Parts: sequence; structure tokens; C-alpha cells
Amino acid sequence: MAIQADYGLLWNNVASAGGANASCFSPPPLPQHLHFQLMDLPLNFAITEFDKQKWDTDRFIYSQNERLKAILEEQRKEQLILILRKFEAKTKGLFEQKDEEIAAAMKRTAALEAILKRLEIEKQTWQMAAKEREATASFLVGKFERLRESMWNSSGNNSAEDATSSCGGRRRRHHGDGDHHNLLNSSSVEDKGRMMICKRCNVQGSCLVFLPCRHLCSCKSCEALLDSCPICKVPKKACIEAYL
Repeated sequence: MAIQADYGLLWNNVASAGGANASCFSPPPLPQHLHFQLMDLPLNFAITEFDKQKWDTDRFIYSQNERLKAILEEQRKEQLILILRKFEAKTKGLFEQKDEEIAAAMKRTAALEAILKRLEIEKQTWQMAAKEREATASFLVGKFERLRESMWNSSGNNSAEDATSSCGGRRRRHHGDGDHHNLLNSSSVEDKGRMMICKRCNVQGSCLVFLPCRHLCSCKSCEALLDSCPICKVPKKACIEAYL
């Protein structure tokens, strides 16, 4: 189009220089090859400009897409970080709660173990005390049986001597000996009775044996007031009742 315009402008200049006769002439036609070049030039130029604009548009859209992708990726990362922080805080709280529960359970277990140990020690102590009481009771029962047998034997000997004694002076003498023996027996019984009296109140009979000394020395009323044996002064650990 520019070549055609230049060509027309040149012809107009020539016609104006020739005067009035020049108006009768029309510009000569362009050569065929120039005519095709003039027809093709604007189309090629438009296609090139369109391609450039399309490339610029595509590049702008691509850059905007990349920018949008980067923004979305950054937002996604921030959201993931927030979610992880919340999850971490919640998990930390749960772990702390579980640690506290475990510590409390360990304390309860330690307390129960201490109670079990104390109960085991008390059990062993009571078992030892029971064995000592059984041994003391067996000892006292055996001693009482031997004492009773000796008393029965002595009374049997006395009756046999009374049956074999002679009449008269011998009988009277034997009777006197029997009275003397009875007096001795009564005195020994009185001594044994005094031995059986409570060593604190001296009124009631002794029915409790103190451990570990094994002395029969107190009644039930005085036992609570005594911390040690009134005979040997050994500290009292336990006591058992003697059924005499």
C-alpha cells in the first residue's frame, strides 16, 4: 500500500507539472510483479503483528499461571504448616497427659508395694508371735501337768503311809508326822498361791504370760498398765492368756 501510494503521489506531481492537459491522463498501471507484491505486503505484515500479539498474550497468560501456581503452592504450604502446628500442640498435650497418668500410676504402684511390704512384715511378726505364744502355752501346759502329777504322787504316797502305819504311839506319831506334812503342803500351796497372784495389784490371780520373758505375772486388769514385766523388768512385746 505504501508503494502504491508513493506511485500515485509521484504521478500526481507529474500531472500538475504538465498543466491542464495532464488531467486527461490516468496513471499507468503498475507492473504485474509489483502489483502482487503490493497485494501481499499488508497480509504478511498483519500476520506477523498477530503472531507477535498472540505470543505476548500467551507469555502473559503463562506468567500469570506460574505466579498463580506459586501463590497457591505458598498458601498450601502455609496451611500445612498451620495444620502440623495444631496437630503437634494437640499431640504434645496428649503426651503430657499420658506422662502425668503414668507418673500417677507409678506412684500408686509404689504406695501399694510399700503397703504390701508392711503387711508382709506384720504378717511375719504375727506369725512369730503366734509361734512364741504356742510354744509358751505348750511349755506352761507341760509344766502344769508335771506339777499336777507331782502333787498327785505326793498325795498318793501320803495315803499309803497312813494305811501302813501302826496303832498307838506309832499311829499318833505318824498322825503327827502327817499333820506336819500337811502343814508343809499347805504352806507350799500358799506359796504357790502367792506366786499366782498379780504382781501389780496383789489381789487378782495372774492369768497372763508376758513375752519374751514368759513370766506369769499379771491379771487382765493390770496388763494394760504394764509396759514391762514386773518380775524381771524386761520390756513387754506381747502377752498371752494362760488357762490354768
